[in-house]
Amino acid sequence: MRAKGVKQYPRTNEMSYPSTLSAESDAGLVQTRTVTLNAGERLSGFDLIVQPGWSARGAITGLRQNDRVVIGVEDSDSHVLVRKRFQNGSYAIHGLPPEVRIVARATSGHSFVRAFSEGNASEAPIDFHLSGKSKLSGRLTSGGRALRGMLLRIVPEDSRGLTANVATTESGRYAARRLSNGRCEIHTVAGHRYVVGFVGDTTFDIEVPQNLSIAP
Repeated sequence: MRAKGVKQYPRTNEMSYPSTLSAESDAGLVQTRTVTLNAGERLSGFDLIVQPGWSARGAITGLRQNDRVVIGVEDSDSHVLVRKRFQNGSYAIHGLPPEVRIVARATSGHSFVRAFSEGNASEAPIDFHLSGKSKLSGRLTSGGRALRGMLLRIVPEDSRGLTANVATTESGRYAARRLSNGRCEIHTVAGHRYVVGFVGDTTFDIEVPQNLSIAP
């Protein structure tokens, strides 16, 4: 399959126009090429080849009215091959090569990463469910002083669960909502790690070593 088209630019004082041309198809992976056109130059006979590949599909549930999920496909070098935005309902992304990973990030701060190492030969769905009803909250301190604006990453022990990303408030408090019961690890940007198990709404305060830099 080939995708063709014409791209026009408004007239400016610039003498050249760098552009990335790409094509997208439900049948396969996009080939992207970058070209630079000089003023007055016309490009023709420029084809973009779309190769067949695997498909990733599943369901998205539990998003609130203003929530969105961006699902990206990345290769082993973290280059983004495909990125699409979805709401609640089914989704499908076609034309994927093997040896990639599916990365989903919600505007609520939740995310997950799924390996797609050999393509989806089993056709098992890759779902994104924000169905948890538990909350993990607490206060982050060092030497008794609140740590504000610190990013925390809450990673579930179950690899199928969702990761939550939160920041502490001015008083050092954090709260991660819509979690599923179980065990998780809390990671700080300074490299500290804490393990906690929780059921329902749970409070877990964290005192980190005093050699951690504290904002005034």
